[in-house]
Amino acid sequence: MMELKGYNEKAASRDKALKEGFQLYADFSSTVNWQIGQHLSALSNEPTWGFLHYMFERANKHIEGCLILFSNDYFSSSEALCRTAVESCVNLYFCSLGDTQGKVLSYLTDYVRQERDQNAKWKRSVCSANYPESASRVHEAAIQRKEQAMNLYENVIRELCSDYGREYADLQGWPNVYDRFSKLGKEVDYRTIYASLCSQSHNDAEDLLNRFISGVSKLENAWERQQRENRDYALFMIMLSLSMLIESTGIYLGKFSINANAYFLPLLERAEKLVKAVSERPSMSG
Repeated sequence: MMELKGYNEKAASRDKALKEGFQLYADFSSTVNWQIGQHLSALSNEPTWGFLHYMFERANKHIEGCLILFSNDYFSSSEALCRTAVESCVNLYFCSLGDTQGKVLSYLTDYVRQERDQNAKWKRSVCSANYPESASRVHEAAIQRKEQAMNLYENVIRELCSDYGREYADLQGWPNVYDRFSKLGKEVDYRTIYASLCSQSHNDAEDLLNRFISGVSKLENAWERQQRENRDYALFMIMLSLSMLIESTGIYLGKFSINANAYFLPLLERAEKLVKAVSERPSMSG
């Protein structure tokens, strides 16, 4: 059995789907490690493998975090983290297709652009606020440090462009999250899965409304039923996120001609069965 620091195994004993989901994640991790170990020599010579593998590791860690939070009864927090996990999986999938070099460079460049834009807004806010001079100096120094970091990052990206035989000025823009989903044929997932997860991560009023309505409702055990729905919905989103991680990882490894379908398709089928099983729970029908 795989050990995951912070994961509460007692929770799995109370929920068959969670137990099977954790075992699926363990089997998936073992498969990925084995596949990479088998092809490490060839992968190490691929210029973009390091970037894609780090993107995989980030997405993978987010899934681990979701499982740990859920197993310790932090259901809404695990659901909120699923948004980051899903977007990480989409980024991995998107960058693994087509011009990986160009996409990764655009991803890095977009970060620098956004941070510089944020720095400019930050500076305007400090200048327009009635800040004491001493506080303003602290902010201005922090902004300057961030600008220096952005200059360093830009230089690194320009060097990468040179190594890849590309012009920095010709890099394509990084698409927004909707466009990334759409380019993968997942527009409906954006409108449903991702939109729902954004509601939780942005602390929208849904949970507050449900708590209020269940509190004033005359239905027997209304709050207990609402809690059960919240729990099962969070587990549903974790299983969906795990399914997307498995799919995206298969695409990522396939980028380097690693034909892992024989290993990943059965894992994906198990994930889809778990998603279906949790979605059919009575608490999910309302």
